[in-house]
Amino acid sequence: MGRSNTMNGRPRGRVLAQNDAASAKEVMFKTKPCDVFQWRDDIWDPLVEEDDCFVELRLTTANRLAMAVTTFEQGQLVLNAWVVESTTFRRASETDVSVSMDMGASVQWFLVALNSGREAEEFCMAFQRTKDRAMYDPSLVRAGASPVLSRGDSLASTVLPKTARDRPVKQTLNSMYPPSQCKLLLQAGDHGQWMSLGTARIEVKRETPSGRVRLFVGLVSNNRRVLDSVIVQCDCLELVGPKKLAITLMNAQEKMSIIYMLQFKDEGMTNKIFEALSLNENE
Repeated sequence: MGRSNTMNGRPRGRVLAQNDAASAKEVMFKTKPCDVFQWRDDIWDPLVEEDDCFVELRLTTANRLAMAVTTFEQGQLVLNAWVVESTTFRRASETDVSVSMDMGASVQWFLVALNSGREAEEFCMAFQRTKDRAMYDPSLVRAGASPVLSRGDSLASTVLPKTARDRPVKQTLNSMYPPSQCKLLLQAGDHGQWMSLGTARIEVKRETPSGRVRLFVGLVSNNRRVLDSVIVQCDCLELVGPKKLAITLMNAQEKMSIIYMLQFKDEGMTNKIFEALSLNENE
């Protein structure tokens, strides 16, 4: 994702003093110059105008883990927030990674637009290590009343009441591929027999800013929705042939699972659906 200059004025940011609680004691990972966006008013808005950014995963002098964004030219801090248990990240595209940060007043989404798929993969691996350490390292200071370290003036916001803070971020659904059709089967009985439910219409849509992928499956014969806006975890998918995709849905309360088979006519579409649904990380 490239930057388009849509912000009014450059974020002022600030340069950290050596004893500032947000300053780095250890930089565990640092990206190459990249673009960073914030989800505002249903669009990805550039966090910094007319300049690249560095994104760092750092251990601060306050002995807490954080994600920091600084400007490329001046090294000014424009975002610095704790990495905590509720922090999430996921691959939004080959080169983009979306991150949700608990900013105290609300949960906010950011998009780190890197330069290559390899850089995005390295960033995700480093972020996972950082989050694991934030959750399990007993030597770190735990989150207090506010998870915010510091932010540039451009990101200042009024503290919201708890009800507003807990309100889910509005998600926009966009189709990843044109709707397609397949034969839908359900595994029945104790011996793995497959029962045909008929021809089904398949849609795969992606949420923005979360990056989660949702599956919609409806029967063509009676327009009945079999799977409605389902998030399939990546370890519940299995390619059982060049044109067959098995999907396991778990019901934790009833301690049971339901297995569907999507049988396509085209191998390429089978792989596309599999790859799209595989973007959902196990949660």
